[in-house]
Amino acid sequence: MIIFNIYDYKIFLETNQAPKYYREFFRDDSLLAEEIDIDRTEKDPLDSNVVFIAAKNCGSKKEFSLTLLLGYSPSDPAFYPELLYVPESQILFIRAGEKILAYQLQVPQKLFELSVDIGFLSWERYSNYIIMVAEMRMTVWNLAGEQLWTLFVEQPWSYHCHHEMMSFIKDEQVYTFPVATGPGKERM
Repeated sequence: MIIFNIYDYKIFLETNQAPKYYREFFRDDSLLAEEIDIDRTEKDPLDSNVVFIAAKNCGSKKEFSLTLLLGYSPSDPAFYPELLYVPESQILFIRAGEKILAYQLQVPQKLFELSVDIGFLSWERYSNYIIMVAEMRMTVWNLAGEQLWTLFVEQPWSYHCHHEMMSFIKDEQVYTFPVATGPGKERM
């Protein structure tokens, strides 16, 4: 298990299995405990896995804000679990395989749970935005976890941000638009 401190939280992370004493030490002492698709590893053991994630406020002596046991696929290196924490809003964005989730940790609640086609590539933070990069989709949220826009695309493509603007590059064409509003009805 890996334990790391980030701002006001300790994050506990273990892959491939639930930790020892999962129920007694983690799940039963959690304000929000979820088990999602954990039977997936039994159905497809070669292309699925499980990740355990827990978050505990450093000021709390006992209880966890969140305990999550998540089954996911595909489980190859391109789709390993990834976390992005937003300290201003105390939101934890999670990806594993084709699953993406977000949790508010201060008053524990799930903000959303989505699936992406083919697979998720990365979370990135730019200024006041969270950018989800997937094989065939890009989605942008604000720091409060509210989805601002989604763009469906086919590989290969790339992007970069500068001065609150995003440049999206596809087939040697560059499209530039505000990060906050996305491309609008412009065809990519």
